Amino acid sequence: MGKGAAPPEIPKGAESARELRVESPEPGVAGPRLKTSAPAPAQSPAPAKEGQLSTMGTGSADELYSTALKDLARQEYDRAIDGLRSFVAQHPRDARVPDARFRLAEAYFTRQRYAEAIPEFEALTREFPDSPLVPTALLRQGQARLALGDRTGCQVLGDVAGRYPRAPEATQAREAISTRCP
Repeated sequence: MGKGAAPPEIPKGAESARELRVESPEPGVAGPRLKTSAPAPAQSPAPAKEGQLSTMGTGSADELYSTALKDLARQEYDRAIDGLRSFVAQHPRDARVPDARFRLAEAYFTRQRYAEAIPEFEALTREFPDSPLVPTALLRQGQARLALGDRTGCQVLGDVAGRYPRAPEATQAREAISTRCP
């Protein structure tokens, strides 16, 4: 992805997580980081602790979402997580919230932070049951549960195969069930 390129968007009819992957940045190109020798201003928010919302990202919905997508494209997952969490918290009625929740959950999943990914996948499926992202969210939720040793992941995978039998995620769910579930 070259400089000035638009951040990747989630395809409207995305059928699988493969179509939603963020492209890797050019080799050796690091995202911009601001460093100053002066101490941070007193009003700067402290870094968010796990389980807390960061106040790092404030601004318009467009600014927060765009910045988070750029962070994802640069594979700066922790920054993207902060930005996406801020976006969802500050703009809960925005039409991009389902995509933001999915991307947030995927960022956690990519970082192998499965315990944090699961509630985000659950929120997506609960709050937006008609979203085309639901089959992938359920698949990932099942995979995350199994990665944590939680056998209920097998039930979630079975749900994917039963509810979405023709989706590519159903094939992946059936394969995972046959290899990982009794």
